[in-house]
Amino acid sequence: PLKEIRAFEEIPAIGSGPFQLTEWETGQFWRMEAVEGHFFGTPTIDEVVYHVYGNDEAMVQALNSGEIDYAYDLPPTLARSLEGEEDIGIINEAADYHTNLAFNFGGQDEWHPIQYGSPATTEPTNHPALHDRDVRLAIAHAIDKQALVDVVFQGAALPADTFIAPDKAFWHLDIPAEEEYAFDLEEANRILDEAGYTERTDDGVRIDPESGEPLVLDIVAINNSRGSARSGELMAGWMQDIGIRFDLRVVSETKAYEEWENGPFDAYIWSWGGNPDPAFNM
Repeated sequence: PLKEIRAFEEIPAIGSGPFQLTEWETGQFWRMEAVEGHFFGTPTIDEVVYHVYGNDEAMVQALNSGEIDYAYDLPPTLARSLEGEEDIGIINEAADYHTNLAFNFGGQDEWHPIQYGSPATTEPTNHPALHDRDVRLAIAHAIDKQALVDVVFQGAALPADTFIAPDKAFWHLDIPAEEEYAFDLEEANRILDEAGYTERTDDGVRIDPESGEPLVLDIVAINNSRGSARSGELMAGWMQDIGIRFDLRVVSETKAYEEWENGPFDAYIWSWGGNPDPAFNM
C-alpha cells in the first residue's frame, strides 16, 4: 500500500481553493492555475508562480530585476532599502501569521502511536510546573511584547492579543488593553510568591514546591523562523528577573518538528498562520 501511495500522481492537486497546483519543482518553484467556475467566482489572475529563494537578499534581487512581481514578508531593513526604487511599491499590512511562545504539556507518548502508528522516539521531558496556571500567567506578565515588536521586528509587527491574527478581521477578537496581560515584572514576581515558589537555588532560580525541580525551562527556537531566536534571548533576560531560567536552543525546522512530535522540550518560539477554524487551531 505504501508503494502505491507514493506512486500516486499528486499533480494536478485537488483542493477547494480558487487555484489548483499544476506544476511543482522541488526547491525551485510551484505553479497555481485558476479554477474556472469556482464557487467564489473565477479568479481574475490566470496563474500564480511561487519561486523559492535560499535567502531574502536573493528575493530582493529578483524583485529589482523584474524576475518576480511580488516579494512577501521581507525583513524591515530590506523592505526599507527598496523605498524610492522605481516601479516598486511597499505595502505594510497585518501579517497572516503570529510568533508565539507555546508550552509543552506532555502527552506525546500517548498520542504519538495514534497519530503516527509508532511510539515516540523519546520520552516527554516537559517541566511539571508548566501545568500550574500561575507559572504561565507570571511568564505572560514577564514578556514585553511591545519591546519584541520594536527590537526584534524593528516596528514591523503588532503585539498579539489573541491566537487569531487581526488580518482575519471577522474572527479576530480585539481585547481591550486593560484586559490584556500587561508587562509587569513586579506583578509576575507577586504571582509566583503567592503561588508558593519562594524557595530558590543558589543562583536565584525559583524551585517548584511540588516537584522540587528548579524552574529551568528548555526553550526551542527555530533557525528559519523570523525573530524566533532573538525573541528568546530577550525573553530569557526578563525571566531572569522573576526567578525563571530559559535555556535557549536554536534548532532547524526539521529538528523542531521531530521534537514537537516527541516532547523533549518545555516550550518553543515559532511562527504559525493557523486559519480561524477551531478544529484546526485546537
